[in-house]
Amino acid sequence: MKLLIALLLLASCAHKANYRTARAGFAAWEKGESGQGYQDFEALLSSDFRTYSHPLQPSRGVFRGAEALTKMRELVSSRQKNPNALKFTLDHQTCGKNACAFAFTSKGTVAGGYPYEGWNVILLEIEKDKIVGFREYLGDIDPAWFQKK
Repeated sequence: MKLLIALLLLASCAHKANYRTARAGFAAWEKGESGQGYQDFEALLSSDFRTYSHPLQPSRGVFRGAEALTKMRELVSSRQKNPNALKFTLDHQTCGKNACAFAFTSKGTVAGGYPYEGWNVILLEIEKDKIVGFREYLGDIDPAWFQKK
C-alpha cells in the first residue's frame, strides 16, 4: 500500500511539473506571437521533439520524428522574419498526464500587418520538462492574412 501511495504521489508530481512546463510553453508562445521573440519558447523545445502540426504555410501539415523539429523551427523562423503582433486571452486549459491544451482568442495583426481576430487551440506535449510536441488548430481564418502583401 505504501508503494502504491508513493507511486501515485510521484505521478502527481510529474503531472504538476509537466503542467508548469506546458504553462511556461504557452506563455513563451504568446510572447513570440506578440512580436517579442521566440527565444523562451525555443529554449523549451526538446532535442527529442517529435510531433508537429500546423494548418498554415510555410510548414503546413502533420510531421513526426526529426522532420517535426525542422518544421517547428521553420515556423518560428518565418514568424521572426515577419512577426505577428497578437494579444491572447486564455479561455480554457486542460491537462492530462503528458499534454496540455490551451484554448484562447487572439487579436491584433499577423504577417506584418493584416488585422486578425480569431480563436485557436494549442496542444503541447511534455516530457522531462521539455516540449516534445506542438499542434495548433485555428478557428475561422482567411489564409490571405498570412500571405505577403
